[in-house]
Amino acid sequence: MLIQNANEAVLCKSFCLTLTGAAQQWYRRLMPGSINSFKQLTDAFATAFLGSKIRKMETSYLFGIKQGKSEPLKEFLNRFDKAVVQIKSCSDDTLI
Repeated sequence: MLIQNANEAVLCKSFCLTLTGAAQQWYRRLMPGSINSFKQLTDAFATAFLGSKIRKMETSYLFGIKQGKSEPLKEFLNRFDKAVVQIKSCSDDTLI
């Protein structure tokens, strides 16, 4: 897919059309308003996926993830989201 001369909003919205599997799950779980530019979106995607092999883990792994005493909520949620994409099959019901 080639989108020329598109604005930031169009690029961000169309980005999800290129994703499948764990990458699509990652995109769907982005908090509304958390991405302000296409560069921020691509940087977040690269951080989540590039340079790391996605290991398939069991859903039960998520139940052991705890927020550290001095860990900011945003950092904890980022760490949790990175773990979610490593789960082979994780329903939204499990995440709630």
